[in-house]
Amino acid sequence: GVVLRVQRGLTVEMQVLDADTGLPIERYGVRCFGDGIGTLRALDKHAQGIARIEGVRRGKRLLLVEPADVKQYARTSLIRLEVTDHGVPRQVVRVPRVAERTLQVAYLGGGAVAGTRVELLLPMDERPITLDTIARDPEQTFHNGPSPQAILAHVATTDVDGRCQLRGARGATFALRLLGPDHEPMLQQNVGLEGDVLRVQVSTR
Repeated sequence: GVVLRVQRGLTVEMQVLDADTGLPIERYGVRCFGDGIGTLRALDKHAQGIARIEGVRRGKRLLLVEPADVKQYARTSLIRLEVTDHGVPRQVVRVPRVAERTLQVAYLGGGAVAGTRVELLLPMDERPITLDTIARDPEQTFHNGPSPQAILAHVATTDVDGRCQLRGARGATFALRLLGPDHEPMLQQNVGLEGDVLRVQVSTR
């Protein structure tokens, strides 16, 4: 006959701290991945920044912490967990402050590039981000698969002067991807959000 074994999910405990001060952040949610859907859990106020995420299934899981105060704090990078029958140790997560930087896009021959789609990407695994990497919004369904994928950390469109604001985690390193439509796609690695105006040039199609 067929034997069905039902395993209950486990509890993951985490404490969320301000990366700058080390003080607890009490208002946040945790987005859990593993079966394709990034379900937002534990969206509440957590005393001393400590939350218990119930029903986390065994195996490799990906988590993101999403602070409620989005003006001050940025979403974390992916947190990778291996959940076993023995559970997982308490996770201490340090949430970065938000940083902003102006991007200026121009053609190689001169002239502002208006209306181009600008993406800031964070890797999901060890594979490098390329022009062909699939960008995934954490709030939408995605699956681990053979095609390289990245977290879409920020998206913007340049204005008539070829400018837009880049916004993300202070201290993080992103891949910057410009997709057009009026120029050849361009990728720049190792982009941070500290510093003066970031100026990039693209080729016309």
